[in-house]
This record gives sequence, structure tokens and C-alpha cells, in this order.
Amino acid sequence: MALLGQPWLHELMTVLSAPTVALSEHGGQIRPDGAQGVLHADVRVLSQAVLALDGAEPVPVSDGMLDSQTARFAAVPRALGDGIVDPTVRVERTRSVTAGEVSESIRVVSFADSGVATGLTLAVAADLADLADINSGRTAAAPVPPELTGGGLTWGRGQLRVTLSAPGASFEVSAADPPGAVIRWQVRVAGRGEHKVGWRLSVADPEAV
Repeated sequence: MALLGQPWLHELMTVLSAPTVALSEHGGQIRPDGAQGVLHADVRVLSQAVLALDGAEPVPVSDGMLDSQTARFAAVPRALGDGIVDPTVRVERTRSVTAGEVSESIRVVSFADSGVATGLTLAVAADLADLADINSGRTAAAPVPPELTGGGLTWGRGQLRVTLSAPGASFEVSAADPPGAVIRWQVRVAGRGEHKVGWRLSVADPEAV
């Protein structure tokens, strides 16, 4: 049997405000792999947050920390914008973490002469894996099914409750294996304009360490 080991952290972007931390790829995507995710105290409350435009992930081009609680990621959706070699549309994600909360502003910026219309999606999931299992490299639990609420999504176990809101978006919950949800925005950007959307995740856990 292969030996299990603690997942590597040095290649991940870390944004934190104890007891909450967001760990992602340098491009900003959060995938159900290794130690990636949003952890609150000893529980991973979000294990996936993958952004796409018209079904394709944008190509990451830069990232950086503004401070320990804030990171900014820039990517290029190559299929959008003017039909020239140089990209004319950029997607910027600014992720901020405070205790018990993660928020992200997503800005679609166009340098194209003509307008741009696209469907922007964020695929999300949560496995509620315990920190001890993540540290050991053991396979995480299957994602928990989210529920639709009046203003977004919610999930949890026991007294732990997680809510995710996204103004102006629609929500599609999947009970398939693995369960999860897709958040959708319809984005229209005038020539040389911009459009901003965002989402916010909040955690309530009276028993948190």
C-alpha cells in the first residue's frame, strides 16, 4: 500500500484571517485536490470554486498578495474579445478573507472595440473534511449536497452552517455524484468597459476551535 503524506502547501496561494484560510492555485481556482479549499477552524467548508466563461477556464497570467488577507488573480479568456492575436478581455478576481468569511469580487474588463457577452459560472462544492484527514493525505469525504435558500446556497453538519450568496446570479444544484452547485451570471460588457460580480461565503460554527 502506498504511503500517505501531508499535501504540499508551498505551491498554493494562502489568504487567511484566523481561524479561516483560503488555499488555491496561483491562478485562483480552488480544486478538490490536496489541501486546496477554504478551511474554518478544523473543517474544510469549501473544497471547490472553479471559474469558467462560456464553459472554458480562463488562462491565468498573474497573481499576487495585496496583504495577508487579500489576493488578486488575473486571467485571460482567449475566446472572447476582438479576433486578433493579442487578448482583449481580462478577468480579475480579488479574494478577501476575514474570520468566518470569504468574499470574492470578479471583474470582467474589456479592451475590445465591440461589446462582449458571456456566461460566467462558478462551480462549487464542499466535502467538510476534517483537518486531520487533510493533513494525513487520506481521501477526503464525498461532497455534501448543498441546499437552495432564498438568497443562495447553504450546507453543513450539526451546528456548523455555511451560506454562500451571489447577488444577481442564478443557482443550479446537482445531486449527482459528486454533488455540488453551479452559480451563473450573464455578463454583458460594452466596448472598453467592465462588469463586476461577486460572491460571499459565511461560516457559523459555535463549536469551532
